[in-house]
Amino acid sequence: MGAEDPTIPSGTRLASDFDPEDVPTLAWGTLMAGLGFLLAAVHFSHIGEARALWASVVGVLLPFAISVGGIMSFGVLLVLPREQFGQHQVDFIRRTGPWVAGWMFFGMLWMSIAGAGSVIYQSSQGLFEPGSVFLIAIFASYGAIPGVITGYYYGRTAQAATEIAERERYLAVFSRVLRHNFRNQMNLLLGELDLAEQEAPPDASTHVDRAGAYGRDLMETVEKQRFLVETVTEPKSPRNQRGSAVIRKAVDSVREMYPESAVSVDTNGDTVVSAHPQIDRALMELLENAIVHSTDSPPAVTLESRRANESIVVSVSNAGPPIPASEKAILTRDHEPNQLHHGSGLGLWIVDRLTEQSHGSVEIQRSETVRNTVSLELPIPHR
Repeated sequence: MGAEDPTIPSGTRLASDFDPEDVPTLAWGTLMAGLGFLLAAVHFSHIGEARALWASVVGVLLPFAISVGGIMSFGVLLVLPREQFGQHQVDFIRRTGPWVAGWMFFGMLWMSIAGAGSVIYQSSQGLFEPGSVFLIAIFASYGAIPGVITGYYYGRTAQAATEIAERERYLAVFSRVLRHNFRNQMNLLLGELDLAEQEAPPDASTHVDRAGAYGRDLMETVEKQRFLVETVTEPKSPRNQRGSAVIRKAVDSVREMYPESAVSVDTNGDTVVSAHPQIDRALMELLENAIVHSTDSPPAVTLESRRANESIVVSVSNAGPPIPASEKAILTRDHEPNQLHHGSGLGLWIVDRLTEQSHGSVEIQRSETVRNTVSLELPIPHR
């Protein structure tokens, strides 16, 4: 098979500035269980004190329940052997548990600091009583609640982001393997077809030539698939580029591929645009599509650029049949891609992805003179 190894480490996960997964789950469990027990003991020591019912519920009973049923119980859950749970629970503890524990700890720490601030303020105002230190434990217990909510959210988000990144890596590797094997085998096939065409009788050479053309089309499709996968899995930020240079690169490439075609260029000044580093590939795909479907003989297309407010509009037009609805839907996003709405090629998908990553837009028009015009609008960077 291919020379590239598609194996991906199963431990891949998303890196971040604060990553509780760097701390062993056992350590988080021990810390949470210890803090929960300590807070529960403090609250329990105040249960028998005389105070109003609402004060007992809010200041003693609820914090005690949070400490025992929430903080300490969660710590014990992280410490227990994994064999006592199913695979789903193990995955949750391994991936999300540390995030919940980490943010629970930060929530308790922050709220305990707030409680200490309240005690310090009372002291400065001459209102300090030794029993008011108990406020720190109350604040710390309640701080576990927002910590759990935040930790669960971040844990699930980090897990989803890690899974997406891992799938993208698999996709990129498998794409390279497929392209590598396909290119090697197709080169061998095209070489055999060239030999067959030289030795084939006249009535069979036409079929051999067609087979070779189909093979070259497949090679081009695989190349576009590679570029499209890289664009999706490795998106690039827009950068400032001279519009004239982008247009010239796209036009030169198309003229080299289709020397018999006539490409007319009309640019209005030289303006800097903010776009994907390979935005010229999008213009090249539009020009190539216009040449292939042109009804002029020889094929003729026109490329024009103009400034519109804070953007540059580059339009590619030709005389030809109307653009099929399935092809329009790719650029206008009228349909989600599926078996019924996917277009006939990958060129317009490349245009769509590069335009999206350039923060631009695409517009399609059909004139009364039987001309199709596809306009690519790209932003001008703010100075």
